[in-house]
Amino acid sequence: MAAAATGGSLRVEGICPEVLGVVLDKLGQTGADLCEGDDWISLDMRGERPKAVDIVTEPFPGFPTDMQAQFTALNTVAQGTSRVTETVFENRLMQAHEMKRMGADIAIEGDSACITGRPSLQGAPVMASDLRASASLVIAGLAASGETRIDRIYHIDRGYERIEENPSFRVFPSMRFEYFLQLLKNANFMIGNSSAGVREAPHFGVPTINLGSRQNNRVTLPSISN
Repeated sequence: MAAAATGGSLRVEGICPEVLGVVLDKLGQTGADLCEGDDWISLDMRGERPKAVDIVTEPFPGFPTDMQAQFTALNTVAQGTSRVTETVFENRLMQAHEMKRMGADIAIEGDSACITGRPSLQGAPVMASDLRASASLVIAGLAASGETRIDRIYHIDRGYERIEENPSFRVFPSMRFEYFLQLLKNANFMIGNSSAGVREAPHFGVPTINLGSRQNNRVTLPSISN
């Protein structure tokens, strides 16, 4: 999701593509070039902005509610207008208010978010509210220009401890639909054409993102978008 939002490319190993079918279908609709094998997936945006995609959450095998916030972040920088509708849980659009601090064009209508994509967001101080919403702010911060500071990151640490320090491990098999943060935490990938925040992964020889620095209960993200 982070690679798609920022026009980058990515390969993830050690996962089950069949379980992620509907998520991959939606990523394909953004314009991503997707390839997959028995236990791996690759995605390449070729430096292009994603296309806006409508999302309606449903129980498995529908689109997972645990990926809704992350796709909201992608749609804020996509080409076109989209609607993200949450049908599984209440109050799961809280991330939209924080993304609006970054310049996102989002209108909340009941259980839906109407999103008009912008070419870029602007880095800003934002506040994490839960694990998935917090993860979506990481994606928004990586896609924004300037610096983004995320407060209350103990929400992220509940599922992804010290995510900003662990960007170069392999992805392990997981049935969790919030796997996109594993892409950030565990996979090797390059975002766009920018060299900001990029370093060489020691074991695979491909660029990987340095997510930022931590102080007290916040993490600061550099801009790595085109």
